[in-house]
Amino acid sequence: MFATEFGYDEKGNPDPGIGGVPYHLAIIDHLEAHRISWTVWCFDADRQTSLLRNNYTFEPSPSWEYFRSKMLELNGGG
Repeated sequence: MFATEFGYDEKGNPDPGIGGVPYHLAIIDHLEAHRISWTVWCFDADRQTSLLRNNYTFEPSPSWEYFRSKMLELNGGG
């Protein structure tokens, strides 16, 4: 199984949360606990839950920063 196309966006699209835990934290914990592979959405500054702030400079969004650090942590990098 492979979970795709999820993320969070701080541009007016609040993270709905699960039991008081922000969704982007809860979903990663759930997927990792069940050994389910995952990827996030989306490498485009013009779409919601974007990993970018700017399509031309590739400036990372807060979502990018979180997911990148989480991937590095889980894979022994960084």
